[in-house]
Amino acid sequence: MIYLAEGQKLIFDTLSGNISASVFDDVPQQPPGMPADSFPYVVIGFDDAESFDTDSWTGAQLQAELHVWSTYKGKLEVKQIIAEIYALLHRQALSIEGAAVVDCLHTFSTIPDVGADKYVHGISRYRLTITEAL
Repeated sequence: MIYLAEGQKLIFDTLSGNISASVFDDVPQQPPGMPADSFPYVVIGFDDAESFDTDSWTGAQLQAELHVWSTYKGKLEVKQIIAEIYALLHRQALSIEGAAVVDCLHTFSTIPDVGADKYVHGISRYRLTITEAL
């Protein structure tokens, strides 16, 4: 099993209502101009899975990318939200029904210059190791 849907649900459920931003699995549809009250928000973006099987059990390592968007003047708000996400995911005891979450590791964060002075964009990546429940 590759656990992509389960990993996304785990991240969504863990973050939703527990950080200072709304969480989506796709960019929210907004009217032109993206109203300021829509920000900040987090989008669960690109993810992939690699097999993590042995002769005894099946599993996967998932790479999940989270995108933080803000209209705050400066990078502080995005940095704070990245820290909130880190506190909830990195090396925490997480669980998925019917599977075992061996680990969740933060692997990367950045706040690239997106070329627009209107938005601040942060990216964080996590690696989840998930196996069948033993």
